Amino acid sequence: MKELKEIKNLCSGNMISNGNFEYLGHANLGHKKNLLTFCDDIKYLPVILKNKCVSSLITFPEHIDSFIDKNIGLISSKSPRLDFFKVHNNLEIKNKNFSTKIGKNTSFSNTCIISKNNVSIGKNCIIEDNVIIHS
Repeated sequence: MKELKEIKNLCSGNMISNGNFEYLGHANLGHKKNLLTFCDDIKYLPVILKNKCVSSLITFPEHIDSFIDKNIGLISSKSPRLDFFKVHNNLEIKNKNFSTKIGKNTSFSNTCIISKNNVSIGKNCIIEDNVIIHS
C-alpha cells in the first residue's frame, strides 16, 4: 500500500489530505479497493463521488470542495491527468520485470504479437487480428 505523501512531489499541486492506495485506475473502476484516480472533467464528479473504491484523488483546485468530507486522500493539481500518469509511470518503472501473465479463457488471433515480459492480460479476453501488446 502506498501513501499520497510518497508521490506528492511528482504532482504539480499541493496535497490537501494524505490517503492510501494500492491501485491506479479510471474513476469508473469499481472492483479494486484503495484506488487512486484523477478527475479532470466535471462530468466525472458524480462517478467518483459514488465509487466507494476511490481512496485517493488528483483533481483541479476548484473540485476539491466536492471531496473534502469524503475521507479520501486529495491532491489539488493544475493538470490532474498529467500528474496521474506521472505517478503511474514512476511506479511502473520501480516494479520488477515479470513474465507475461495471461488469464484463463483468453483467445488470441494468429496474427497478434504479445511481449514475453511485463504484460498482464485478464481472463476471458479476446485478442483480435494484428493487435500488438508491448510492455
